[in-house]
Amino acid sequence: MPLHHIGLSCNASTFKAMRDFYVGILTPLGYTVFMEKDKGFLAMQHPRSGPDFWMNAGGNPDLTVVDPADYSTKERFDKQDVRTHVAFAADDEKAVDDWYTVAM
Repeated sequence: MPLHHIGLSCNASTFKAMRDFYVGILTPLGYTVFMEKDKGFLAMQHPRSGPDFWMNAGGNPDLTVVDPADYSTKERFDKQDVRTHVAFAADDEKAVDDWYTVAM
């Protein structure tokens, strides 16, 4: 499966510096800003793909490393303080089901 998109989170105090860095290094590769909101969210896209690079301030002023075991309940996961999000593209639902079976 090819990579579909990636999302990075950072704390609010470093968002502008990270935003400027990624806009700076991705622009020469053909990326443009697709969406930007609230000075804490950025999505960029390449002309040959949809928006595939996402960044957000995470809503938490001081993100900390979280033990994956803490995400054993939906309530904990819904707090959305995960640092990195990676999504893979799949050709169809069967490919997703097969991937899930192997991954689990």
